[in-house]
Amino acid sequence: STCVRWGHVLSTNKDAVIQRLYYSERGAVVNNIVIAEASVAVEFSSDPDKMAEFDENLPSKIVQIKAQVPTPSGTEVNRLQALKEGEKALLLAKSDLSVLHVWDVSHPRDD
Repeated sequence: STCVRWGHVLSTNKDAVIQRLYYSERGAVVNNIVIAEASVAVEFSSDPDKMAEFDENLPSKIVQIKAQVPTPSGTEVNRLQALKEGEKALLLAKSDLSVLHVWDVSHPRDD
């Protein structure tokens, strides 16, 4: 099953909270941990007329992928934990081999 973990809040405004989001991808491709930013509406209500236009297969406008981290040796991620220590944002992942991996994700980018 996929692992999902909310990270720290990056910013807030009157309409939304911008928050870091981490989740694991599994499947036919290399297993990755995705680092994203999500815009979570403070107060939200859907227009019933707009609901008919919703397409779950389109990319999300509120989640932006910032980086993808391949898991070591293609292992599956069983558990994620996000920590904020001062200016450092750390991501801990436990693999299916019971190995613990730690990344500094303070400034995520695809390399």
